[in-house]
Amino acid sequence: MKKIFWFLVSFALLAALGLLLKNSRDTVRYFQDQGRQATLKVGKKYNASRWTEPLPLKKIHAYTAMMLPDHEILIESDQELGEGTEYFIRFLTRDIADAGRALSRLPLVNTIRLKSEVDGTPVKLADADLMDRAIEKAMGPPAKGVYVPQRVVAEAGPDHAKPNVPFLFTGSKDPVPKVLWNNSTIGELFVIAGWAFMVLFLFLHAWSTPLFPSRKAGSERNDFVHPSLRRINPDMPADASVRLQYKPKPADSHLHDTPPAASGPSPAPPPPKPASIPMPSSMKITPRATRPDDDSRATTAPFVPPEGRVETSLKLKRRPAADTMPPSFEPPAET
Repeated sequence: MKKIFWFLVSFALLAALGLLLKNSRDTVRYFQDQGRQATLKVGKKYNASRWTEPLPLKKIHAYTAMMLPDHEILIESDQELGEGTEYFIRFLTRDIADAGRALSRLPLVNTIRLKSEVDGTPVKLADADLMDRAIEKAMGPPAKGVYVPQRVVAEAGPDHAKPNVPFLFTGSKDPVPKVLWNNSTIGELFVIAGWAFMVLFLFLHAWSTPLFPSRKAGSERNDFVHPSLRRINPDMPADASVRLQYKPKPADSHLHDTPPAASGPSPAPPPPKPASIPMPSSMKITPRATRPDDDSRATTAPFVPPEGRVETSLKLKRRPAADTMPPSFEPPAET
């Protein structure tokens, strides 16, 4: 139930914000359709300012101005206006001013009326007025005989009992969003932003609230398993690629080869060459020269002399033992 309740609250705040923006748009369109265009030249500012009632959300300032060409007026606005600056406005006449105020849900603080003598003339205070007043209050009254010039005081604000009409800062062809932006203050923008943030916060809170609080969810459940402890099945391996197998060529493959077509009888195929393994260059041996058959230097046995020739015999003689010993050799003495 809490989830539904917070959803209803967030939707109610969102609907209220939407109705407020819609009412502001309708009010701007009413001013554009029923109001009159004018140009204001802002004069001096009154020192006295006041806060809106009942909620002090805006501070209203009073200015003297001139509605071109020659109408001296007095305006009140919640914006700081520059002296001598011209502004385009659109105001309602007295016969429809009450209808315009009743249409708007927000108070129309920008007002305009004719200036009278009882309104007085704005007086500009010195920049150090606040500090001077604090020093005088701290030091106490001056001694006797000291002349203190009269201090300029703030002029009383204009009379608020006189009838006035509302107006908006807008050009003749400004769109509604631009008019709302030009007539909004920083405080109003902060209120709208806070309102929208509150709607978003309540919506997210309602979204995270469980619909059935008694039902455990997430890590509170008995069958909860942390994602890091879950078993992750590996991916299936890819299919093995087909390997190419080597098939030796048969020895009689040349018999099945078809020679190219030629005119005349086909020649006989050449005999197959014996397989030979080339010897490395480092192991090559220079072939020996062939010798004639009658070469007597041959040492092969048996040796058969050629016909008509007598074999030369080689006779070896053994030398005596004394002749074979060197002259400096002496036999060992007998013991």
